[in-house]
Amino acid sequence: TYIQGSEISRATELLRERVRQYPNNAALQYLFGESLIKSGVRPGDPDFIKAQAALQNSVRLNPSFVYARVELAKTYLDEGNTDEGIATLRAAIKVDPSKVQIYAQLGNALRKKGETAEAAAMFAKVRELNTYNRTHGGVAPLVRSAQDDGQTEHMDR
Repeated sequence: TYIQGSEISRATELLRERVRQYPNNAALQYLFGESLIKSGVRPGDPDFIKAQAALQNSVRLNPSFVYARVELAKTYLDEGNTDEGIATLRAAIKVDPSKVQIYAQLGNALRKKGETAEAAAMFAKVRELNTYNRTHGGVAPLVRSAQDDGQTEHMDR
């Protein structure tokens, strides 16, 4: 509630205490990491390292928690660790292939790395899922292979 209400410092302190009390709770680890990220930490800051560690713990504790994987990937990409970010996003797709955000992030990371053909394929997935979601009013249950139409989109987080 504090995070949603933009009371980030209050959320961070409460979550810091809860993580100490319940270190094996994946959701608390995720929320703590998220609150630190939302506080504006940057790569190299001690709290950035804590945020990344909390997200890593969340993924370790619950490998199917896709949101923790996506946020963890963002931290890797923010610090310039593109390969680890890409690997983490690929793992997130295996957990839940219906999330548009994952394909968009992966497409951006691949494009930055110079892998334009694969990036274009990820953006094609984004378009495919967005179309499905608009026409069916929900999240696609399965992701089909899509042919790249030669267009690329730029989508940042």
